[in-house]
Amino acid sequence: MPRLDKELLQKFFRNQCSPEEIKQVYNWFKTSEGKIYFEESLDRDILRYSDDDNLLLTPDVPSVKIFSKIKQTRSSKFQRKERSSWKTTAAVAAIITISLLSGMLVYLDSDSPEMDLNEISYRIYSTGDEQHRLISLRDGTQIRLNSNSVVEIPEFFGPQERHVKLDGEAWFQIENDPQKPFTVYADAASIHVLGTEFNVKMDSEARNIQIAVSEGTVAFQSENQHNSESIRATLTKNNFALYYPESDEIIIENAPVINYLSWIDGKLLFYNEPLWQVSRTLERLYNHRFVFRDDELRNVTLSADLSRTELPELLNTLSRTLNIEYTIDSSEKKITWTSNINQPLTNHSE
Repeated sequence: MPRLDKELLQKFFRNQCSPEEIKQVYNWFKTSEGKIYFEESLDRDILRYSDDDNLLLTPDVPSVKIFSKIKQTRSSKFQRKERSSWKTTAAVAAIITISLLSGMLVYLDSDSPEMDLNEISYRIYSTGDEQHRLISLRDGTQIRLNSNSVVEIPEFFGPQERHVKLDGEAWFQIENDPQKPFTVYADAASIHVLGTEFNVKMDSEARNIQIAVSEGTVAFQSENQHNSESIRATLTKNNFALYYPESDEIIIENAPVINYLSWIDGKLLFYNEPLWQVSRTLERLYNHRFVFRDDELRNVTLSADLSRTELPELLNTLSRTLNIEYTIDSSEKKITWTSNINQPLTNHSE
């Protein structure tokens, strides 16, 4: 067997290999070169090539058990101060790799049984304050987790569905697989997709679930146990949906959704948008209510590329840009726009 491509080895430790590539790596482990590598370099490259966000996220193969066995074997058999002979070490390595390979092939050839969601074993990923986390699944799906959020990912996906559980906010880029639709379970809602890009936010303070679709199509379904008939809706590109579990109501709007992804790049983009629409976007992002003391302010337009900062700083920027004033009622979380008596109203673009 030819020398193994290091890029393929890196993909292997990050669990991004196809079943054919996995077989290739395990066959290489049985070669003389692979046995030497197994003895001398395995631990180093596990740390070198893998990372916390990608390691072991393999729903199609039992990677947790495989790497656990490898690490245990390395610890107990190979990392002694007085190393055993090469022949003994290589023999042990060969036995382990052959055993693992046999188990791998059986597992790859068999479908996972249908299981109740409560019976499936999950890996849990979470973020704290000001933390983001990018998680890559071996099927090509990417999940970017916002701060103070949790996503639960099964150890393996079933033969007919891929699914995760979300608490908080995350952006999803789903790899298309018509045979295995992808489902995001978010409290009292589920979002079903084949291949698309969308954002899901569970806002516990506003008591709603928000879905913003940037590409493709998703099927929304309420999972409210108190209502015998679930709400169903189809969302397409630039659809923004607000679902209220308590009242079992959904509101769908058609508008650019790029600003609902501003937690990723820190940018807010507005192009010739009236202030009432800008304010509605800010209501969802900052969970404050906006009102107008002067109705003429509602249609003042704004075109700007802004940074997503703390709300008071952003309001100061908008008020200076549009020559208007505002007041904040912190107790009611309400912002009131008012005209600036010393300045004429101006539309703004930059």
